[in-house]
Amino acid sequence: MRWVVVAALLVSCGVGLADELPEDTSKIKTLTVEQAEALAKRAGKLSLDGLTTITPEVAEALAKHEGELFLFGLTTITPEVLKMLRANPEIRLP
Repeated sequence: MRWVVVAALLVSCGVGLADELPEDTSKIKTLTVEQAEALAKRAGKLSLDGLTTITPEVAEALAKHEGELFLFGLTTITPEVLKMLRANPEIRLP
């Protein structure tokens, strides 16, 4: 019964799985670490231009993506996040 309550709370709070992300990933405005990990496993080009800021944990997960990753929507990038993203030469920043 507890799991049902927890699942219902997560859904009502807008916490979703990567499968629930839009087909057009450039429309994504926020990411959890779990979603970022799932997206990083997708092959080929990935556009996340809808993100304006990301946490260090999300940056670490996205930095593992193999293929071009576009993050042209970022408006706030901390030095820590920048270092993580720059470690992957396939990541395109503004």
